[in-house]
Amino acid sequence: MKRHWTNEELVEHWTLSSKELDLIGDSKTDHNLLGAACLLKYFQYEGRFPAQKQDIPPIVIVHLSQQLGVVPEKIIPYDWEGRTIKAHRAAIRTFLGVHEATLADEEALVEWLCQEVVAEQRQEEALIASFYTHCKEQLIDPPTPDRVRRLVHTAMHRFDEHLCATIMQRLTVETRTQLDALLTVEIPETQAREETVSALEGTTLEAETAAAPPEGAPPRPQSALHALKQDVGPLSLERVLQEIDKLERIHQLGLPTDLFAQVSAKTLDSYRNRIAVEELQEVRRHPDPIRFTLLAAYCWRRRQEIVDTLVELLLDIAHHLSTKAERRVEKAFVKDIKKVSGKTNLLFRVAEAAVDKPDGTIREVVFPVVSEQTLRDLVREYKAGGSGYQQQVQKAMRGPYSKHYRRMVPVILKHLAFCSNNDVHQPIVQALELLKRYVDVPLTQPHFASSETVPLEEIVPISWRKAVVTHDKTGKTEQVSRVNYELCVLHTLREKVRSKEVWVRHANRFRDPNDDLPKDFARKRTTYYPRVAQRDESKQAA
Repeated sequence: MKRHWTNEELVEHWTLSSKELDLIGDSKTDHNLLGAACLLKYFQYEGRFPAQKQDIPPIVIVHLSQQLGVVPEKIIPYDWEGRTIKAHRAAIRTFLGVHEATLADEEALVEWLCQEVVAEQRQEEALIASFYTHCKEQLIDPPTPDRVRRLVHTAMHRFDEHLCATIMQRLTVETRTQLDALLTVEIPETQAREETVSALEGTTLEAETAAAPPEGAPPRPQSALHALKQDVGPLSLERVLQEIDKLERIHQLGLPTDLFAQVSAKTLDSYRNRIAVEELQEVRRHPDPIRFTLLAAYCWRRRQEIVDTLVELLLDIAHHLSTKAERRVEKAFVKDIKKVSGKTNLLFRVAEAAVDKPDGTIREVVFPVVSEQTLRDLVREYKAGGSGYQQQVQKAMRGPYSKHYRRMVPVILKHLAFCSNNDVHQPIVQALELLKRYVDVPLTQPHFASSETVPLEEIVPISWRKAVVTHDKTGKTEQVSRVNYELCVLHTLREKVRSKEVWVRHANRFRDPNDDLPKDFARKRTTYYPRVAQRDESKQAA
């Protein structure tokens, strides 16, 4: 309970009515009178009795004592464990129509937690708060705090048991075998042979453990699960390939596409974090339903993390290419360009000189009026402000992309599935599928085949059209440059993904927007609508 209350809140929640005064008026002493008032008003607000006087804010005790005409210090001698407080609690329960929690009530409360709360909430304190709130709504005097905590643990354990059994039933025998294979430490044959020889020669395990490994010795064998747990460092082509290997390993498990469709993100995260910190021996010791579910949940979440990493890399490449090229070209132009002022006056002077001597040469007529260097500066300024700037940017993007970034971009695209729920954005999806078909086609074929349908609208900007679409030697057939087209697709993809118009399968951050709703939204729609309205009101107030 909060410790600070305004006068308005005290009047609203802690004012005794005439009936309530009649209820506690039978107390013969001031400390019993004040104690009974504290119990009554506390239960009305919290839905449970306070365990000790420290649970009640001092300002509340002062407010109640002023209504009763006693000093606040009278709460000190009140007995919180004797027969008097038991009688007060019984009278208050009768007055409020509340009954003590029975075994049947506790079972119903545990089942309610399993069905309504645990699926979306894994924090113990939040579950305890939900338990007390439900008891208040059901007019039940909750058990002791220790008992409530045990019931919450029971609900979490029961929920996990039921979910794990359900998940394991959906996994095929082959998938279970693949999941258990993640826990196997594979030792190369040569290393195993060396260890056997050492054992035969009498080398003890303790001596091997104590001795430092020789320099240049092969790395210690590890499980496939340990490899999946390793985080990626600075992204390079080698590390991208390592992440893709992890992604393919998870795909080979054959997890059903809707295995965790009805499981909340918080539950998945709790399972994922559990596997992330457990040692290999601890994971092996789990019963089959728990072990398979934890491993499946970890692989499910790990795949989402890897896909998110690869998508972010794609978006970063697209952004980095354009911004770096623009900075480089701008720097070159700024260095080369000298702005010319007074262009209107210069034009008048040139025109006047030309009209006066129409038969003279430029060197004799124009240069004496406007110097040759000034005219050269004018030409450079015009070229910089015209189409030449965009062409230089395109050229600056093509170089780094074709020589470096293109080694990883097609590989990433090949292992990602982009989707859109809107027909308007299908061209970018079709363009990505086209790029996937040409992943293994070398750039010795610089153009797409003439039989291909290449989406151009909403993908290739007007400023890029001449660089992307060219004509063959005959000038009749249009050709689409693969490298330039890929750059346009990357730029468009970045915009569509950031606006959630395009989403990625098996991703978390870049998931289907329809998955942003809670898993139980359809069933608990009436519960979520007031929360949304409350958030809207808070935003308007802010």
